[in-house]
Amino acid sequence: MSRRIVAALAVVFACGCGAPTAPPAKGTPATSTADAEAKKTKKKTGSNSTTKKDATAPVLPVKEETKVETKVEETKVETKVEETKVEEEKKTSDAKKLEVIPASFNKAVTLSVPDMHCEFACFPKVKKTLESVAGVAGIKADIENHTVSFMVDPAKYQEDKALTALKDAKYPATVKLADSK
Repeated sequence: MSRRIVAALAVVFACGCGAPTAPPAKGTPATSTADAEAKKTKKKTGSNSTTKKDATAPVLPVKEETKVETKVEETKVETKVEETKVEEEKKTSDAKKLEVIPASFNKAVTLSVPDMHCEFACFPKVKKTLESVAGVAGIKADIENHTVSFMVDPAKYQEDKALTALKDAKYPATVKLADSK
């Protein structure tokens, strides 16, 4: 595994909730604490290595061709991993679209949840909390606007219970009224 891949895996990008979020944009260098320490050590010692070499292990010269081939192979692996992730996301989003909502769930509700910043930790916790409230189905998030929308069965849904459950889960919410046009 290349140093760049290891560094990318070691980096934690987080919203306020501390959950990992999207990796850096292409062209943005990924750095980690380990990389920063290695650079400091390199500057202090003037050495190109951050670890001491074993005196018994022979050092073999590496041909430049091998380095190029390795980089090409690593790029192919990275591309394949990215393609697989995209395919999995498409399957997941298609499965979400197929959620069947009973006919009795005929009222749409939108809540403003200002502390919901990401789809990796924040939204799943909000969704799980709302799923525990009777009469809620079809929960969808709009992360950019910090809102969550869902359908309710008016006979079972109690708004105050939903708001209390979210507040207890550390995601206080308010009812967002529909824009009148």
